[in-house]
Amino acid sequence: DVPSSEFPRCTACRSLLRPDIVFFGEDLPLRFRELALADVRTADLVLIMGTSLSVQPFASLVHEVKATCPRLIVNLTVPTPLKARPWHKLTSKIVAPATRADAFLLGKCDEGVSWFAKQLGWDAELLRSRKLSRKL
Repeated sequence: DVPSSEFPRCTACRSLLRPDIVFFGEDLPLRFRELALADVRTADLVLIMGTSLSVQPFASLVHEVKATCPRLIVNLTVPTPLKARPWHKLTSKIVAPATRADAFLLGKCDEGVSWFAKQLGWDAELLRSRKLSRKL
């Protein structure tokens, strides 16, 4: 049990604050359902982070990426759906290789994001963002 005084509250009305996330079993926003396929099919890069890819709709969404779009997977392990490739896809790659390249950055997400930010020269900005979010 956590004392209620430790839960974050609204400074104006003292109501409990609810995180801006979708909990397991809750419906995703209508906007997600309307735009998800179009967004992922036009992406230039897809980041897949901290997931087993076992829950829909995300489990299948990662396979909707266009063939020229690289996917960067930052995770403790390679998600099972990304390990297995159907035989028809293997055959088609031999005949006409796809240009997509998956990259795996295995480890904890926070460490992977920090490494990636440093490679891009964004590490100072990430550090400022983390400090700001801790103050909130």
